[in-house]
Amino acid sequence: MEEERTTEIRGPAEPPPPWYEEHWWVFLVVLLLIVGGIVAYFALRDGDDSEPAGTTGTVPTQTDTAPTTTAETTTTAETTTTETTTTAETQTGPDETATMPDVRGDEHDDAAEDLVDAGLLPETFPVDAQEERATVVAQEPGPGTRLVVGSTVRLDVSLGSGEREQLDVPDLVGLDAAQALEECARAGFTCRLGAGAARERPVTSQQPAPGSAAPELTQIRLSQG
Repeated sequence: MEEERTTEIRGPAEPPPPWYEEHWWVFLVVLLLIVGGIVAYFALRDGDDSEPAGTTGTVPTQTDTAPTTTAETTTTAETTTTETTTTAETQTGPDETATMPDVRGDEHDDAAEDLVDAGLLPETFPVDAQEERATVVAQEPGPGTRLVVGSTVRLDVSLGSGEREQLDVPDLVGLDAAQALEECARAGFTCRLGAGAARERPVTSQQPAPGSAAPELTQIRLSQG
């Protein structure tokens, strides 16, 4: 008996798949490179465009600073000029001035002498006070006040306690105001001037009269006519 033989008939072999199906990742890499290149291009172009804009914005800022500085300099110069002018006006004046000294607590004859030496006319007024007799207890105006030479000032002189000695009234007629006030205090009396007193004008009359007797520190009233 003969063996049956089976013959296998094969069809044509299947062709291999295209290369791009197995290497698809190559396309992905290429695509990423293209996209990255585009992004880099626009980024660089934007950077180049912003640089001139920054440069252009700086120019007005520098230009605006110069006028501001000039205006401030001009203002400062004007202020300095004004202050200099004001100082010059303050330092000039037609009248000579004197400073009021502090004579509180001094003997009134010494105080009168100091004020006359300073160019002032000291009118003295007797007042009841606890301080020792003939002591200056108040003055008007206060120490340090600037006054025109020849101005009258006031001194309050303490009468103290106890009986006052009787003194001869000095003759002050014919003396100028400054000399009369100083001599009056030196003789132990207080003294005042009439209205419109002038430093260098002579005294024409006085009350009490010269040669009469009066208690110490009695006020003598002087008139220059």
